[in-house]
Amino acid sequence: MVFWIAILVGGAFVWLGVRMGFYQSWCLLFNIVVSIYLAIFLAPLVADRVPTGGEASAYGVMLSLAALAGGCFALLCGVSYVFLTGQFRVPFPKAMDILAAGLLGFLSGFLVTSFVALVVVVGPLAQHKVLRTLGFDLPSQKANLACMAWCCDVIHSVVRSEPADQATHRAIDRLLDRSLPAGAASGRSMRGSELRHQASPKVCDTPPKGISPLPGAKTRRDWKKHRYGRETLRAPG
Repeated sequence: MVFWIAILVGGAFVWLGVRMGFYQSWCLLFNIVVSIYLAIFLAPLVADRVPTGGEASAYGVMLSLAALAGGCFALLCGVSYVFLTGQFRVPFPKAMDILAAGLLGFLSGFLVTSFVALVVVVGPLAQHKVLRTLGFDLPSQKANLACMAWCCDVIHSVVRSEPADQATHRAIDRLLDRSLPAGAASGRSMRGSELRHQASPKVCDTPPKGISPLPGAKTRRDWKKHRYGRETLRAPG
């Protein structure tokens, strides 16, 4: 559901991109991507340094993401207006001002919606039934997170001297791990151990009747193999 909401918001941003033109649409997309990138990578540091207690601690990562992204976006928009869009008007062909600007506007709207969904997921609001019905949970946002991570990885490849594949994916995983309470994290690990235990073959503790205990036999098939194969084992006495 979140994916289709992002598509609808992106469609609305197409109209905005065509109205703004290619030059301003490109500046808008750049500011959005950089703001999301900084928020994802710096939110854990800010959440650790801001003193919170009680129920407010559960909203630490969520508020850090929103504050960093909003502050960085406002700052970048101000800088770009003072030095770029407010000073220069760069003419482009009509096709670029319509088609390319519309595409950039769509991507901007899609990224904004995906980031808002991520902010909701890392906070306690994602536990509400209405939001979960709308798809504000992690399994419903694979496409949104993949698109957002790819755009942020482009920025990361420029600002980082050495390559780091899927750095944004790992940063998002850290955010999600911090947002989970201790009980949920332990419960998730317990469920994983239970699944591994269920997937493991069952050990035959009691041999079939008339066969002596055979070391190393794990399943009933092993007992049948030795019973009807070359070796026939019988109970002592």
